[in-house]
Amino acid sequence: MSKYSSTSRAFQKTRIYVLNRDAWTCQHCGKPLDESNAQADHLTPKSKGGTDDAWNLVASCDKCNNDKSDKELVRQNWWNTDWLAHL
Repeated sequence: MSKYSSTSRAFQKTRIYVLNRDAWTCQHCGKPLDESNAQADHLTPKSKGGTDDAWNLVASCDKCNNDKSDKELVRQNWWNTDWLAHL
């Protein structure tokens, strides 16, 4: 486990919020997620100064999150109408 891993109870609440906000869909490849492969991926990695705030997280599958590693990524579908309507 990375020294930048987020395992706190507060992060787990944020993780569930992000997964719900993103409709349990990987924001990189579009595949549906379930509890066995769902992760909250940092847009700006913690190793590069990113935070655990919901605005810096997107729902991601294991494969996409591992492939991305610690690279920075711009959210591709920022205007997701499913969660934008809830703001």
